[in-house]
Amino acid sequence: MIGRLLVDGLDRIQAWASRRRAARRFESLRARGMQIGSDTQLPASTWIDAAHCYLISIGDHCRLGEQCLILSHDAQMDEFLDAGRLGQVTIRPWCQIGARVTIMPGVEIGPRTIVMPGSVVLRSLPADTVCGGNPAKVIATLEEHLAARRGELERLPRFDRKEFERLASTPEGRATLAAALTLSGCYVLERD
Repeated sequence: MIGRLLVDGLDRIQAWASRRRAARRFESLRARGMQIGSDTQLPASTWIDAAHCYLISIGDHCRLGEQCLILSHDAQMDEFLDAGRLGQVTIRPWCQIGARVTIMPGVEIGPRTIVMPGSVVLRSLPADTVCGGNPAKVIATLEEHLAARRGELERLPRFDRKEFERLASTPEGRATLAAALTLSGCYVLERD
C-alpha cells in the first residue's frame, strides 16, 4: 500500500514537472516567433527548427506524436547551390500528426488532417484527409477513414478506460487483455 502511494506521488510529481517543462518550451518558442495554438500537444521529443521557428505555425487542438521533426529550412543543396531553402510550415487546427513524421519547409497541412506515423510531408496536404507515406499523399478522406474505424469499433473488443487500466495493472489482467485481442487490436473508450 505504501509502495503504491509512493509510486502515485512520484507519478504526479513527474506529470507536474513534464507540464512545467512543456510550458517553458512553449514560452521560449513563442518568444522566438513560433505560433502555437491552444490545447495543442507537442511532445518534448518533437524537434522544432529553433533557428527559424518564427516560420512555423501550429493551430489549435493539434496533436503531434513522439519524435516528429518540423523543418522550416532545408540545407541539402548548400554544397551544390551555395544556398539553403527556407519556407513556412503551417499546421492548421485539429490536425493529428503521427509519431516520427517529418514535415519539410514550405508546406501547409489542412485542418482536420491525419498524417500517418513515419510519413514525410514534402508537399501541402488538403483538409479533411488521411495522408501517409514517403512522400505523404492522400490515402482517404477523413469521412471514409472514420466510417472504417466506426465499423471496427463495432466488431473489435472494447474496454472503457478504467477497466483497461485496471486489467493492465496486473499480470493476470494483461494476460486477459492479450487473450481478448486479435491481430486487429481493440478499442479503449475514452468516455462513458
